[in-house]
Amino acid sequence: MGKEIWVYIDQFKGKALSASWESLAAAKTLAGPLGGSVVALALGPGAQALAVEAFHFGADAAMWGDDATLADFRPEAYGLTVAKLAKEKVPQLVIIPASTRGRDLAAMVSAELGCGAAADATGLEVKDGKLRITRPVYAGKLVALCRELGFPDGYIDRLESLRPNGA
Repeated sequence: MGKEIWVYIDQFKGKALSASWESLAAAKTLAGPLGGSVVALALGPGAQALAVEAFHFGADAAMWGDDATLADFRPEAYGLTVAKLAKEKVPQLVIIPASTRGRDLAAMVSAELGCGAAADATGLEVKDGKLRITRPVYAGKLVALCRELGFPDGYIDRLESLRPNGA
């Protein structure tokens, strides 16, 4: 298993949401302390061009798929595709922008993989080899700091949806 952090590139009609590039930047800050790499994952029409563009925003590698079943965003098709890839390649962490589509996708992938998910993270950091997630609770009135046990080898530990302007 590689120490990869995957970032889903959320797009609409071939144009990436800026939150995708923000998520790539956040992943890059995590990859350093973990000694890993950042992999962009683009699906749907124009995915190959988005995968190439991801290198300009800090991706170390990219995967893309533009099968006909991915022509329009559907959580089932996209979720099963991401989950299947994750089961095969076993990244350490998957970050998905917390857009409307991203929240649907994060829930579907998390359920399919049976891993934990932290929705709407506003901050991600590695401290003492453990992931720390900051996320709002109680309609944003409080902020929770979630700590992970670490990154065990052999399975995906976490899936995060990261708010735009969050990290």
